[in-house]
Amino acid sequence: MKGSLSYAAAGQWTYRASGSTPRMQRQLARSSQSCILNLRQRSPGPVRNVAKFILSTLTPAGNAAQPIQQPDLTAKDNAMELKQIAIVLVDISGYTHFLQYHQACIIHAEQIITELLEAVIDTAEYPLTLNKLEGDAALLYAEISANPTQAAQDIFKQVQQFFNAFKHKQQHLIDAAEGGCPCTACRQIDALQLKAFLHYGEVLIKRIRNFEELAGEPVILAHRWLKNSIGASEYILLTPEFQELSGSIEGMPSQQHQETYEDMGTVMAHVYYPELLPLTTYTTPPMSKPTGHMESMRLLIKSLWHRLWHRHREFGHLPD
Repeated sequence: MKGSLSYAAAGQWTYRASGSTPRMQRQLARSSQSCILNLRQRSPGPVRNVAKFILSTLTPAGNAAQPIQQPDLTAKDNAMELKQIAIVLVDISGYTHFLQYHQACIIHAEQIITELLEAVIDTAEYPLTLNKLEGDAALLYAEISANPTQAAQDIFKQVQQFFNAFKHKQQHLIDAAEGGCPCTACRQIDALQLKAFLHYGEVLIKRIRNFEELAGEPVILAHRWLKNSIGASEYILLTPEFQELSGSIEGMPSQQHQETYEDMGTVMAHVYYPELLPLTTYTTPPMSKPTGHMESMRLLIKSLWHRLWHRHREFGHLPD
């Protein structure tokens, strides 16, 4: 298709394409904007200045030049749906204590927590989907429709694998930090522990642009369980709703537990204790091994990279 980008009256640059519809003209204008933006970023100063000016005034051409409209939010973009979903909330125990020291230690601590959470999340398989990260916790969910019992059992098996992934990554970080940084975070990686909370119920899923928010009493209750009087720090907690859906869990020590919350009353749960991989720790003096020095620098650089560039995490288990 032939066309031209030209300067028109009132300081407007327009793209005129022969035989094109207004919709096609808008698409071409957007493409022109993209090309000019790339030109502005990669070209020498004078060319960048021209490109910057063109970009600021570019509009699609038609019978009359119209500014490019941003896409409106439709009802679909702001959809709200009630669905039966399974909620999985994983939480790292010892996070607050882990971050209470000086700034250099906090930088290492945050990166260690990030890598442990990423190891857990990367183990998840669809339909279990990450909703959001909450500091030392991650909220995942799965829509339950066909064959709910099998789906719930599959989710429970995935959560068991979370603990293996967590321990493997934990051991890797401990090995890498041997003889390296003397900070408390690097010396106490083995003190971090994982717990998981599984619940099931009707949840409101609100979609705003590319974001999803889960709302409803099941979500609130799952978060209430984070604060409890269970003596252990590593376990899988199933609410009666999820337990009924999944059926009995065989071959794992368990106990019943109850808590009373001011806004929820008394609630019951089944607590399971998975078999955990043992950790190997070291007594090597700090700052005595080159590999330990390198690990300290790696944690620092990755933490700064996250902070400076606000890199978005990508999780391979999510569908396109």
